[in-house]
Amino acid sequence: MADQNSDDSSLPKIPINVNRLPKLGNTVKLSIEDREIGAKESAALVKRLGVESVVSLEASLTFKPWTRDGVQVDGEINSVLYSQCPVTLNSVEQHLHPVFKAKFAPPQSRLVKPRLNDEGEMVIDFDSEDIPDIFDGETLDAWAIVMEYLILEIDYFARADNAIFKQNTGHEPTDDEKISPFAELRSLKK
Repeated sequence: MADQNSDDSSLPKIPINVNRLPKLGNTVKLSIEDREIGAKESAALVKRLGVESVVSLEASLTFKPWTRDGVQVDGEINSVLYSQCPVTLNSVEQHLHPVFKAKFAPPQSRLVKPRLNDEGEMVIDFDSEDIPDIFDGETLDAWAIVMEYLILEIDYFARADNAIFKQNTGHEPTDDEKISPFAELRSLKK
């Protein structure tokens, strides 16, 4: 899930080596206020998130060993950003606070292999956990994980308080023009 090979080189990369993680985990704290983010990185962040502006962004990620060869990331993000209302085109403030657990495993791990029944068909258990995301190499990019979970939380269709959508065609239908949609279906049945 985390885009480890993002094509936008302006975004910061924070690689975390996951080969030798302490049992209690390695906690990484990220904040756009603490980093010296220049205009180029800020513009790339806004573009990547698809919003007007990002006021604040703080994240805490704990990377822990999971099973024999997997990694679990416990994360919490706090962010304030502005997106554009699709109706009024005014700015809408959003306060986001996603809390998540993500699991990762290398491609050769048995954890990413689908379960098969005796006939070779994949078994889907809706009550079981999702299979972990696959990562190659020895590192996970903490910044890419934050971007992914933040993008999932953003309401891209957030409406301003005064947003009322009225379709104004300039023409008010007469009683003769107001035809039930079912009347058209009845005519097809004949």
